[in-house]
Amino acid sequence: VGLFNSINNGTLVAKKAFDITGLFDPDIFVYFVDSYLYFNLFLHNIKTEIIDYKNQCDFSIQTKDSKKIKKRIQLMKTDGYVFYRKIYQKLGHPKRWRIHYHMFFLKKSIECARVSGFLHFFSYLSSRKIK
Repeated sequence: VGLFNSINNGTLVAKKAFDITGLFDPDIFVYFVDSYLYFNLFLHNIKTEIIDYKNQCDFSIQTKDSKKIKKRIQLMKTDGYVFYRKIYQKLGHPKRWRIHYHMFFLKKSIECARVSGFLHFFSYLSSRKIK
């Protein structure tokens, strides 16, 4: 038992689990959908199992085009804003979410700048979420 990264690809969820946790959150469009699902499963003490499975998808940043990367970060920031705010609210720490949110995007901006060049780091870091 430990921490793991969640990916919707290959996830099977029993209907009973959704009856307990509710369906996917419509406020989260693409990014963090899987993380929010697993967070809710954890909150409701619903056990998950990891099977021996090799994921054939590559979810890393596959382009050096800074405009495409920035658009992706903006989408992540939009969904991340909702995700972090909601999980910290559920955990009873409604003000702490901002720290985790900003730390995640600092790390993501560094990761993206490694791919496209560090000249783009501040552009990624300062990009705004999509409204």
